[in-house]
Amino acid sequence: MPASDAARAAAAEAAADLVESGMTVGLGSGRAVWAVTELLGGRLSELAGLRAVVASSRTDEVARSAGI
Repeated sequence: MPASDAARAAAAEAAADLVESGMTVGLGSGRAVWAVTELLGGRLSELAGLRAVVASSRTDEVARSAGI
C-alpha cells in the first residue's frame, strides 16, 4: 500500500472515530471522504440517528450504498 493510501486510511479511521450517535455530519467529496463514509456505514448499528449532508452526487451514492 502506498504511503498516501495508508495516510488516507489512517485519516479516515480517525475522522470516523469522532462521529457519535445523533450527529449530522457534512460529507464533502473525494476518496478520503468516501473512505470515512464507508467506515461509518459499517458502524451504523452503534450510530443511532446519524444523518449526513453531502456535497456531491458521488458522495450521495457512496453514502446511500453504505446505508447512510
